[in-house]
Amino acid sequence: MLGAKLPLPDECVDLVIAYLPEDRQALHGLVLAGRKLFQRAVPVLYRSPFALIDAHHGWNDHEKEKRYLILLALLLNSRINRTSGDCHCDNGPDTRVRSINPSTTTSTYFPQVHTPYTVDYLRFYTHQFPVNLWRPLTNLRSVSLTPLVVSEITGKTLAELQTEIAHSLIDYHPRDIRVLGQPIARTPILLQSIQHLHNLVRLELSEIAFGCKVEPILEFIRVHDAMHNTLREIKIKSPEEATLHYEPTHTQLVRIVQAMRNPQVVDARHWREAIMVLDQIPVDCLKTLLLGLAEMPPNQIATSEFLAQCVFLENVRMPVRDSQLFQWAVKARRKTALEGGPRHSMVPYYAAPFVGTTPSMAYLTSGPLSPWAHSYTDWLTGEEHFGPARLKSVELCGEDRVLIPVLKDAADAFRDSLEQIKGISLTLLMSRVTVNIMNTLSWSWPMEQLSVIDLEGEAALAFDLAVLQFCPRLTTLRLSLPPYLFSTSEDDKVLQGLTACMPQILLARRLLELELYGKWPLSDALLVEMGRTMPRLRQLYIGYCLGYTREGVQALLDGIDENGHGTSRLEWVAVSRWMVSPRMSNDSRIRYET
Repeated sequence: MLGAKLPLPDECVDLVIAYLPEDRQALHGLVLAGRKLFQRAVPVLYRSPFALIDAHHGWNDHEKEKRYLILLALLLNSRINRTSGDCHCDNGPDTRVRSINPSTTTSTYFPQVHTPYTVDYLRFYTHQFPVNLWRPLTNLRSVSLTPLVVSEITGKTLAELQTEIAHSLIDYHPRDIRVLGQPIARTPILLQSIQHLHNLVRLELSEIAFGCKVEPILEFIRVHDAMHNTLREIKIKSPEEATLHYEPTHTQLVRIVQAMRNPQVVDARHWREAIMVLDQIPVDCLKTLLLGLAEMPPNQIATSEFLAQCVFLENVRMPVRDSQLFQWAVKARRKTALEGGPRHSMVPYYAAPFVGTTPSMAYLTSGPLSPWAHSYTDWLTGEEHFGPARLKSVELCGEDRVLIPVLKDAADAFRDSLEQIKGISLTLLMSRVTVNIMNTLSWSWPMEQLSVIDLEGEAALAFDLAVLQFCPRLTTLRLSLPPYLFSTSEDDKVLQGLTACMPQILLARRLLELELYGKWPLSDALLVEMGRTMPRLRQLYIGYCLGYTREGVQALLDGIDENGHGTSRLEWVAVSRWMVSPRMSNDSRIRYET
């Protein structure tokens, strides 16, 4: 077997697995490869299995609920009865037992005659993100369960069953739990296990009803900080109907963030009113601030001054109203350059209190895991930090007249550290043509760390493709034009300008993903040249682009170079359905856009 004779130490195998935290199929394949790979991969596969199912875009809600049911039964059945004295999970799992994929729905995994499990899957469930198990619990009695589980669910209502299952998942091995997500109404369950949650790093609260009492969760946070002092991340999801209330809820929810001793990650993407209390969020150790994009900052909040105080800030997602948002950082960088270089401190800019095992920041866009929630080291205290923050990721939303200058300042101020630039334009219809002429998003300095550019609306229209020559590590480029573009004769000049500059996209030679949304002008010759100059390209989206034909797409897929050798490594290409030929219809790499 490959796993039994693999000539690699465990540390090297862990580095390989660290690149697959969200690849369910690859992890399951490693689990089945042998004993050594099983022991290293199964903790990652079952670390957050519900999140892996939820992240799969190929399944509808019904399919996901069936997999939730199978997975829940597996976790509950695999528990080892501690009172029987047969707990042997610390001696390593037995690879003779077939590992079960979290996505499997085959009923043969749960035969009518229950066979005991020799692998304690529930112990690996350390990232307990919020998951809706209401419907799976209604069908839990329909699958084969151990006598222990049957005794727990007999004679209970659905609400009681939810509470009982949540308590069983948390209380089984609480000292290994890193992430814990529960509705705020289940705070008593958290208080019961608080003394055993030694390694809890992230807390996610959901289903926060209007007018609910926050004192129990405040008590949990304060007591946990006093006992363990490991809680550093908080995610708050306010009620969806919050806008229907006359009395705001942000005044009480911000108390949850303030109760933490040293919050470093504040995820308020689903807390719509968080921007109203931005200046009340603690900034001493803040590294990641994720806000919703639906509400603009009120005029009385000095957003620029707030960000200037966040000296450890690395990732920010927020709406913008002030075009001078990062002027403080631009001035600080220029002052440092005039003084002959950066001033180093005892605490380096890149000192991270949480050492992540994931190699990227993918969780900012669509990933389920937090890179800081895997392992925890003590936060360095008593040191003074000199200089401004060094942002790694910015995701901003605002009117184009404000957003474009802010993005340009961010590229200037954080040119040495920025890895991701994302912008969403909220523009007025009357300004759609002048923005591309008068306010171009460009820069003339190298950005060695930049790997992702994602622009939508007028920001994409104003983006100068010539700057791609200054981004040697760019792997992902997403540009989405405004949907109204080319709807009037006034847009002909814009189309001519785009046609002239499109060949400059070939400057991004190391791209892995290229997505062009909207009516971008492409040609068959440009597609063929993209296949030759972008050998690493894996995913291409051109569903609504103009000017290319099915012959150009076929030539791109064939990828023939000057010597007649195939060069294409594309995994999939999204094109218009009307561009698909009979030959292309049998190609599994083709995806259709209607």
